[in-house]
Amino acid sequence: MLSEGIHTDIVINTSDGSIGAHRAVLAAQSPVFRSMFSHNLKEKELSTVNISDMSIEACQAFLNYIYGNIQQEEFLSHRLGLLQAADKYDIVDLKEACHESLLEDIDTENVLERLQNASLYRLSN
Repeated sequence: MLSEGIHTDIVINTSDGSIGAHRAVLAAQSPVFRSMFSHNLKEKELSTVNISDMSIEACQAFLNYIYGNIQQEEFLSHRLGLLQAADKYDIVDLKEACHESLLEDIDTENVLERLQNASLYRLSN
């Protein structure tokens, strides 16, 4: 449905492109999306969601996760963007998956960045 754009009913505008998606799928996975589409907000009225702080590639990975078809390589290359989106849209299982993945490869080169992200996204470890 996602990759072929079958019966999409919402457009997600990113910093560098747009992707069609399905309200019901987004709302089922995120209480933030559910709220957007349940109340008389501009997202419901205009059938668009603006995610200007995310690239189209990271947004595609985010949607692939939501739809259950993300590949491991895609997850690894976009996990910081996915963490940001998981926090913003309250997708707890994605946030936890990103948290665990980022813990696995901490080293002296990235430890400060990881600490900043841990603080920003309230990650306990």
